[in-house]
Amino acid sequence: RGSIHSFGMAVDVTIVDAAGRELDMGTPFDDLTERSHPAREKQMLARGELRGEHLHNRKLLRDAMLATGWHDINSEWWHFDCGHRERVRAQYQRVL
Repeated sequence: RGSIHSFGMAVDVTIVDAAGRELDMGTPFDDLTERSHPAREKQMLARGELRGEHLHNRKLLRDAMLATGWHDINSEWWHFDCGHRERVRAQYQRVL
């Protein structure tokens, strides 16, 4: 099945400050630990594995992306889809 990145309908992004520095999200991009999972942020905060700053920065990113029609997923703070995965696979041509 694969990602809908292959259809040009998903992006992996972060957010930067006015000087162009990436905001601290608590994990690097493509980190595959539980700390990357938006669905587990409150648990990670309670255990001290993420800080309030991390959740604030992730919320900034999510709010910006959701406000423009993108959809987040539960397992990667950096990943956003543009459209429902099954619909994208059915209606669009794979580009990669």
